[in-house]
Amino acid sequence: MRPTRPRIKIRVPKKAATLDLGETWTDHLQPALRHIYDRNPYLLSFETLNNAVYRLVNQQHGRALYRRYGDDLREYLVTSKADGALENTSGDLISYIARLWTDFVFSMKLVGDILRYLNQSYCKEAEVASVEQLGEVIFRDKILRLEIPNQVDKKLENVLFDQAIAAINAERRGGLPDSGALKKVIEMLLSIPFEESGLSDCMYVEQLEPMIIQSTVGFYAPEVDKLIETSTPPEQILEEIDGWLCREKSRGERYLPRSTRESIQSVLETRIVADAVPRIVTSPIVATWMEASEMELIKLAANLEKTTNNATSIIVDRIKEWAQSTQSAINQSALSSYTGKGAIPIVKEWVDKTLVLYNSIHNVGEEIYQVFEGRVNATTTVISGWADEFNKFDTTAVQSKQNITSSEFLAQYLDDILKKSPKTRSEPDMESALSNTAVLYEALMDKDRFNKDYRLLLARRLLNNRIQSDELESVFVDRMRRISGPSSTANIENMFKDMQISKEFNQKFRKAFSGVPTQVNVVRNNFWPSSVTKEKVVSLPPTLDEAKHAFEDYYLSQTSGRKLRWNMSFCTAELTLRVPAGIYSLTVNVGPLAVLMLFQGGERLTIQEVSERTHIEFAELERIIPPLVFAPKSQLLRKTPNDRKILPSDTLFFNTEFTSQTPRIRIMNVSGTSKAESDRQRKEVSAEVQGDRSMAVQAAIVRVMKARKEMSHALLVEQVSLILSKQFRASPGSIKREIGELIDTEYLRRSEADPSVYIYIS
Repeated sequence: MRPTRPRIKIRVPKKAATLDLGETWTDHLQPALRHIYDRNPYLLSFETLNNAVYRLVNQQHGRALYRRYGDDLREYLVTSKADGALENTSGDLISYIARLWTDFVFSMKLVGDILRYLNQSYCKEAEVASVEQLGEVIFRDKILRLEIPNQVDKKLENVLFDQAIAAINAERRGGLPDSGALKKVIEMLLSIPFEESGLSDCMYVEQLEPMIIQSTVGFYAPEVDKLIETSTPPEQILEEIDGWLCREKSRGERYLPRSTRESIQSVLETRIVADAVPRIVTSPIVATWMEASEMELIKLAANLEKTTNNATSIIVDRIKEWAQSTQSAINQSALSSYTGKGAIPIVKEWVDKTLVLYNSIHNVGEEIYQVFEGRVNATTTVISGWADEFNKFDTTAVQSKQNITSSEFLAQYLDDILKKSPKTRSEPDMESALSNTAVLYEALMDKDRFNKDYRLLLARRLLNNRIQSDELESVFVDRMRRISGPSSTANIENMFKDMQISKEFNQKFRKAFSGVPTQVNVVRNNFWPSSVTKEKVVSLPPTLDEAKHAFEDYYLSQTSGRKLRWNMSFCTAELTLRVPAGIYSLTVNVGPLAVLMLFQGGERLTIQEVSERTHIEFAELERIIPPLVFAPKSQLLRKTPNDRKILPSDTLFFNTEFTSQTPRIRIMNVSGTSKAESDRQRKEVSAEVQGDRSMAVQAAIVRVMKARKEMSHALLVEQVSLILSKQFRASPGSIKREIGELIDTEYLRRSEADPSVYIYIS
């Protein structure tokens, strides 16, 4: 028989006794809250209080309890704290409110613990503020917005804000306010809403923060004015402003929220720094800094200006102005001193000063570029401005009535570096000089003109055997090629090639010809300057004339389809002179040689007769005769009358009393050895440059149109200018003129629909 289980009976739990709201509030909750407000919560039973709140809320007394809590807190603040707050309006209100708020926050935390279920149930369902949030609103209304007696429309918060601004300004003046109390007040304002609607921000953002930002401008703007009006040194003002920025950042990190710190920095940068820097960093000040190489002051000004986030830079513009002004003065000084003869020292000074200026602004530009972290390309801006003035040299020369160009100056400087000289430079010095010259070459806008001047002087170095080093010559040619492209150096490279071929050909000729040792340089017309390839013949002595014809016959026998033209202005000869005083070795140009050979038999000839016999023009004889008559070391001829004038009727005869302390004598024509060209040659070069430019513009137009087939006038001008920019400045007018030429020659035609559009005719 199975044992039976006992029957289990489920009983309904006893219903808890209903709590009386009034009694519970009066006897338990209100006293407990007051103990908390008075910071005396230690004897309270939070479990009992929580249970009472729980039961009241479940008995649907949540709304009434919520209202009683709010009313009681208002009463407490008005009766217990308001008077203390009013008493401190004339004293340290910030410290009082900071302490009061600290106690209040502590109280709200404990109140929240007791009324937790009221928050979780009633507040959430009724969508009302939590008991802590309600407490903050009540604190705002009953304490912060407490009206001050006898002061219309002035509340406690106004006094609090004024004292906060005063404390911040006091610290700006060097004072030591209670930053801890100020930080606590700011934290309070950040947590208390400005309005209950929820559409506004906190009291701090809506009220105090704008006042702090406005006070920043109000404090520092007069300080800047004061510093400037009292003639404070600019560097001191910049350092003071930099100190303000640093101190504001440090101060903000101690008690201001991040948004305010950023706003203060922004207003300082956009209102104070942006206004002050242009007033401080004036053109004369920057000029003084640049001339004294005050890099740290320049970087300080740039650092301050960087904070403004402007797209342009005042300091960079000022440096550019200084660079242009300085380069203009350098140009003017060189042109005012330039005479055309013996001008190499002036050319060197011009280049040296320009390079010093360039290096200075380049270094400063790089430093500022680093300061701005690449946002402002200072180097490009400054160098571009300087280059504009550097390239105004030619315009300034015309205004100064000087027939010279910057390309000639640079070519002369380079010629002085590369040609043989008794004062040979070291290899590092040469490389540095070539590197610096390349920098100026790159800045030249009219590089094609420089190429012409350079080729003319290179031709003289090559033909007169004045090349110091082929390697150094090739170094600069390589740099020209990298800067301007292969087409800019093609002729130059062929000039060196001609000299090499001539050297090899002369070695073969010397083996075949047993007469006077002769070396002839054969150059091609299309690669060398026209002044070199022009035929210029002088009547030679019989022995030299025989050698000339022998070379010509030998050359034509070894080549086909060639024709030789002789330019003897570059020829030199070595001969032996025997006079009673001794035997001398002479090195002379072919012109002086032809003249001297006329007087071997003691003849007396007029200059007119010399011209007729040698076929040398009188103008050329004016350059040949002075070294032979007037130079103490080469006075081989005498002249009557014995004066410095050279006239066709003057008579020449050999100086049998000639003597010299040196056995070797070099006699060269009188010429402007420091000038790249004579006036006539300069005009010829200018004409060649214009002709080459015309062809270059047309070639560029055809190249663009052949690729695009159809293009507007404005775009075509832009594209052609860009293509030619590495060689020269092609003006819109010159491009338009060449377009017209191409239309006439039927390479282009205008569109019938739009005359400003061109169509390529294939």
